[in-house]
Amino acid sequence: MNIGRSTKKVFVWIISIVLVLVIGLIAFWHFFKKDVDSNDPKTKPVIAKAVKKVVAEATDSLYKIGYSDLKLDIDSGYAVISNLKILRDTNISKKLLQENKMPNNIMSFTADKIVISGFGFNKVQGEQALHIGKMSVVNPSIQIINKRRGYNDTAKQTSWLVQLTKSLFKTIDTDNIVEMKIDNIFMNNTSLVYINDNEQKTKTTRLRNLDITINNVSTGSLANKEGTAKNDAAIKIGHQRIVTADKLYYVDFDNMRIIPAEEKIYVGAFSLTPTLTKAEFVKAVRAKKANYRYHFKYTGISMNDFDFERFSKKDQFYIPNVTVDNAWLEFYTNYNWPLRTPPNRKNKYPSELLQMLAFDVTIPKMVVKHADMYFKIIGQKSEKKAELTLNDLHSVTTNITNNTAVKNANPYTTVVSTCKVMNAGVLESQLVFNLKDKNAPYTLSSTLGAMDGTVLNPLSEALSLMQIQSANIEKMKINMKADEYRAVGNVDFYYKNMKVHLLKRDDKNDKLKKMSVVSFFTNMFLPNDNPKKNGNFRKGPINVVRDPRESFFGFMWRGMLDGTASAMSGADQKKDKPGNKVIELGKLFAGPKQGVETKSAGGDKERLEKVKNKSSIKKKGEE
Repeated sequence: MNIGRSTKKVFVWIISIVLVLVIGLIAFWHFFKKDVDSNDPKTKPVIAKAVKKVVAEATDSLYKIGYSDLKLDIDSGYAVISNLKILRDTNISKKLLQENKMPNNIMSFTADKIVISGFGFNKVQGEQALHIGKMSVVNPSIQIINKRRGYNDTAKQTSWLVQLTKSLFKTIDTDNIVEMKIDNIFMNNTSLVYINDNEQKTKTTRLRNLDITINNVSTGSLANKEGTAKNDAAIKIGHQRIVTADKLYYVDFDNMRIIPAEEKIYVGAFSLTPTLTKAEFVKAVRAKKANYRYHFKYTGISMNDFDFERFSKKDQFYIPNVTVDNAWLEFYTNYNWPLRTPPNRKNKYPSELLQMLAFDVTIPKMVVKHADMYFKIIGQKSEKKAELTLNDLHSVTTNITNNTAVKNANPYTTVVSTCKVMNAGVLESQLVFNLKDKNAPYTLSSTLGAMDGTVLNPLSEALSLMQIQSANIEKMKINMKADEYRAVGNVDFYYKNMKVHLLKRDDKNDKLKKMSVVSFFTNMFLPNDNPKKNGNFRKGPINVVRDPRESFFGFMWRGMLDGTASAMSGADQKKDKPGNKVIELGKLFAGPKQGVETKSAGGDKERLEKVKNKSSIKKKGEE
């Protein structure tokens, strides 16, 4: 969910544009209302001319501002701006380009209507303060085209927004406005387009039909008499909510603080919350064939040593250190949901999504101090909930980036983590993503420590219709290489005293009951120890082909399951071809049919050859 960090600057732009205009209009009327008559029809053209002049002076005439109507009543604290437009003057653009004065960002902004109510001025420590009760922006649309120009890197460049603010305060020639507070901002049906025109291939990020609510915005030391920001200036936002375009999720930010003097951005809490219950979600998304319902919450997010100068001049998010105090994540799916329809899930791995983002992001290090992750799945045959938990997770991620220069120096993102599986065995893992290979390859290396295997029953009973009667897991080591097409590797699974009960669904009682006879013979033939008492050790080779509709986590999980099944059964020890006899047999009992490789897919020579040709991952002997 990159929607939060990546679009934060665009939201700041939208709010800032609107605020500068509103402050300018309100301030003009407030300080000159003794000299003009608000009912005089000649007043509006005077105001319009003054505002256009301010915008032109602040932007070297690059932008023109227009609106169809302005209603303003200072006494009642009410204003309406209709059909607002801030657009670029193409003739001036050509001139600025020739003179090497063109800014890095070219912007356009429109809104059908802006309604402001409950505004007024008061005194704070003897100086002016502005309060706005409510601001509604209807159908705002903003487009930013970023192209970094070399002459702006060395010049003492000031953004057009700062210049505009200076011009406004110079125009009204008033005392300091030391504080500004806004109770509520509503932006309905918001459209955002950000275009990064700095690479050979232009990257565009589009967000449409967003409903955004922002509460309790305040600034301290907004500007001094010359209109320049004070060093201790800070922006505080109590709450910000975005409703996604499909109306299935709320994206919330709480207690945000932007503190340039400390080079820090702090977010008290960030959450992605479904708008519907699980039962309602199933009904709403079934026709769309969605696979997962996500629910996240992160608290205590500190973005430290934020490079505000690079952010301002080059539109680059460079945050040397990010820490997250706590996180809670839930992934929910139902194997009875139908499969996704084309287009297939290509370019959907986390590393790929970051590369497609138009915003330039680099985070050398991100630390999550504590997290709990829950994977919840409704089994197809059992119709029961399976649950896998990763508890007390601590992770360190290095080199999160989509910046070309950074990737050329180091093309790998590394995630090192420790956690407890089902609050029992300790799992130590390392994930390494290749950021430059078009097939998005990654490697997984992990080691699971000793644990009682019966704690996995909440997972195995619902998904595999198998109850673990006893199992002393001593260690499990996983080494896997994967990309968008294929996964290969091995699972070394050390255990003793493995005994299971196979289950079947009792529809009358809505329960799972044991199949005693089948379980008896299964335990006779299933190796109870690995290695065996004679010392023979069964490997767990991994060789799976990705169904193009599978998610990143789903494919990773299936690769590990492939190796584990072979290690337990002793079947498919060479794994020259994809497929697993034990898993295929298990599907007859438990499913699922969705998101997994079918028998025909595993045995289809033509498809396998195509995968071999496309995939970056090769088994020994295939090079």
